[in-house]
Parts: sequence; structure tokens; C-alpha cells
Amino acid sequence: MKIVIDPLFLRRPKINYISPAVCEAVFSGTGSPIIILSDISKLPGPTGLAFGGVGSRRFTWNRYPGALCYNVYTAVFNVHDIFSCQQLVSESSTVSYQIIAECIVDPVFVIPSAGCYRVSAITPDGESDLSDPACVCDFTPPTITVCNDEQTATCTPPQVGPPVTIAAGTFCVDTVPEDEDDAKAQMNAQAMQQAQAELVCGGGGGGCANFGTPSGVITEPPSAGTTNIVVNGPDFDWTINIPGGSTGGQALVTHPVHTSVDCNCLLKLNVSTYPSEASSIFIVLKNDGAVIGVVSAPNFPFDPVETFPFTIPAGTTNLTLELNESSGFAPVNETWHGNLSFA
Repeated sequence: MKIVIDPLFLRRPKINYISPAVCEAVFSGTGSPIIILSDISKLPGPTGLAFGGVGSRRFTWNRYPGALCYNVYTAVFNVHDIFSCQQLVSESSTVSYQIIAECIVDPVFVIPSAGCYRVSAITPDGESDLSDPACVCDFTPPTITVCNDEQTATCTPPQVGPPVTIAAGTFCVDTVPEDEDDAKAQMNAQAMQQAQAELVCGGGGGGCANFGTPSGVITEPPSAGTTNIVVNGPDFDWTINIPGGSTGGQALVTHPVHTSVDCNCLLKLNVSTYPSEASSIFIVLKNDGAVIGVVSAPNFPFDPVETFPFTIPAGTTNLTLELNESSGFAPVNETWHGNLSFA
């Protein structure tokens, strides 16, 4: 039995169908299975490759438009002296290159050795071609001398004490320019370590340091003897000679003293040769020669033992204590025995 649809089936048209391309292509409009691939444009390599100078390891190039980062390549070549390096330069366009740094953000790189280098840019459209080679053979880095800056160590309050300063140029080292910042930091650290090692801090009574010898030694002038009077130290003898009818005294002079807080002190004296002919007695406090205070004896006629409380103001640098007496009509020739301490 014949079916009417058979002739229609036999007459079905033949269709040549080609699936869509997965890459850029141009298709023939005739229906024939022909695909013509278009040329894809290449990204040129970076430009402006340069080195920082003779002996410098700094390698730079121009920023690439739209670059996300950069790859750095080095020539595969055995560079062991200036002659082999010069040979590499002559063959730099034909030798093979291998990557040594991937996706560095900035257009600068510190090269490890002499040789030839090329750079590519990584963009949203892919990696560019390699740049033209850039070569360097003179790789004897010049050295520079780097020294410390002035460094000063100070005591941490409430401790006090004279600061210690290490002069600039005390610690130095020879290095290459690229390492200058690190070398400077190391030299400053050494200088500060030395200053801190020499720092003497203390916290005596009233928040003051017992400076000890020599910064806390209080001595008479050479003309008045050689007695040393130390803060919180042993007792001392102090001789006073004043003509009759006059006022005079002797000075107790500190070596440089540094105070960051007010220091409450106590000078305790007793007369070894008593009775005294003095009609009055007082202590003058000076800082670098300027009067910063006067303390009078509490009693007249004063007792064999006199106590003089006083304050060394914060910021004092050179303290002088002057013991002054008025002799009345008769000369004063006496010896005081006592000590100086923090209150």
C-alpha cells in the first residue's frame, strides 16, 4: 500500500548547516562549509627600559596603558665575565628568555645580576609581547659610607638623670646605594643602643635621682679645699673663714645635673667649732649662675645643728649651693660638718 506522505518525504530539501564558530571568524554567505579566520592583533611590548646607572641594579620601564602588572624575563645565558656578557648583548634578540618575576605591580625591578632582560605587560586582553632586550654588563656597584644621625637617650619619668647623646658619625658602614635606608636604620639603632647603655637613671626621695659620681658630686672650689659632697653620700666637712664686719661664704658646686621633676632636698649642717660669731646664715641656690632660691637659717642665734630644706626645680642643669654668713664684728673661722640628701 502506498502512503501519500512518501513522495513528500523523498522531496525533502537538503540543508548544509554549520554550527556557530567559537572564535573570531568570517563565514561564507553561499552556504558552503567555509570558515575564514581573521587575524588577531597582538599587544606590543613595553618600552623605555633603562637601568639606574653605572653599577645600579635598579631596572625600570614606562608604564603600559591598562596594565594590571608586569612579568620580567632574563636571558638564558651563562654570564661569568665582561666578555661573555658582551657576547650575550650581541645575541640578545635571538637567545631564549625565562621568567624571573611574575605580575609585579610597579614598573621597577631590582635585577639579580648582569645580563639581558625583557618585560611583558599583563592586561585584561592578555599578556603583551616581550619588550626589546635591555642589557647591562657593568655590575660593580659603587659603595657609599652611611653613618648614624645624632641619637639621644633619656630617662623615663618618674626616673630622672642626665641624657646621653651619641654624636652623628660615631657608627658608620660602607654599603651600596640601594641599601642606604636599611644601613642608616642599623647605624641609628647601634647609636641608640650605645646611648641607652650609658644612660644612668634613678629615682631617689621626692622623685629625684641619686646622680652619684660624677654627675651628682657637689664639691667646694679648689681654693676652699678638696672636700667632696655627694647627694645621699657620706658626711663632709666645710670650712668657712670670713673677716670681721663682712659677709662672705663658700660655694658647693654640682657637676651638671638634669632634673625632669622638682626635687626636694635637705642640707643638714652642724657646727664643729662652736659657738659661731656669725650673725646670720643663708643658702643661695643657683642654676647656671642664676639665683633660683634663698633659704635662711630658721633660728638666731642658730643651733649647733641647722637643717636647710630646699627644692631643686625641674629643668635644673647646673646647681650651685652657696653658704653665706655675716660675721658681725668678729671674724668667722669655723668648720661645718654635715651631709646633703633628698628629702
